[in-house]
Amino acid sequence: MIVDFYDRCFNNNNRTDPGVLNTWLRENSGYTPDPNHGVIYAKVIQYAKTLGIGMSIFIDWTRNDTNLNHHLEIGNPAMVQVQSSYGTHFVAVKGR
Repeated sequence: MIVDFYDRCFNNNNRTDPGVLNTWLRENSGYTPDPNHGVIYAKVIQYAKTLGIGMSIFIDWTRNDTNLNHHLEIGNPAMVQVQSSYGTHFVAVKGR
């Protein structure tokens, strides 16, 4: 996960996995109240700050391979949306 990636970059001893983040989001109103229970991105930033990690979010809902490749080339991981037989899912990408 991206929060864990940056945590390791800062040599902190915290570890974030999906379960840890999910628990924190549930306890801190980190999901939208709609039926899809989407993540409130600002809450992920808030969580990262509790670990001493400064993060920002750039959202581009259109496919932009140039922008994605640029961030990967300079060492920034990215979150991308993918479609599968199970539906929509988001995955962290750290390289090409």
